Amino acid sequence: SSLGLMYINGDSLAFSNTGNVRIYRIRDGVAELFSVDHTQAQKMVELGLMTSEKAATHPQRKKLTQYFGVMPDEVAFRPVIFEEKAEVGDMYVLCTSGCYENVSVSRMAEICDETDNAADFVKTVFAEAASAGCREDITVLAVKAEDPSMVVAPAGVSDSHNVSAH
Repeated sequence: SSLGLMYINGDSLAFSNTGNVRIYRIRDGVAELFSVDHTQAQKMVELGLMTSEKAATHPQRKKLTQYFGVMPDEVAFRPVIFEEKAEVGDMYVLCTSGCYENVSVSRMAEICDETDNAADFVKTVFAEAASAGCREDITVLAVKAEDPSMVVAPAGVSDSHNVSAH
């Protein structure tokens, strides 16, 4: 299974992921990817065998090379931890491939600008991913930095059957 983690302490954040859960920061209308996919396709990108654009549609994009629950004799689990200082207005997004393969990163940045809070962001992103015909798990979690002391407004939704947003 894939896993995305975020730890918040004041205006300091730490993130980690395994598998193909992605973590983005949206700041001033620009989305930046903080996580690294642990997939065969990403490995080919790292080796210079293909571009990131080609990896986005490659058949091996969902074949995980590292994942939560890995057996000790399969592969060593090596989490990467990213650290960040939040600024007021930043939106941090953790999402599954059901989200980011159906709602582009640029569209997520637009939705962030169009919505007032993390809950509305999550509802809109989820609805767009579901209406795009996604047939897999859609999970979206967002945290928005609301003031200098990093009072956050978290929101999230996950639906493995694409019935409705909760």
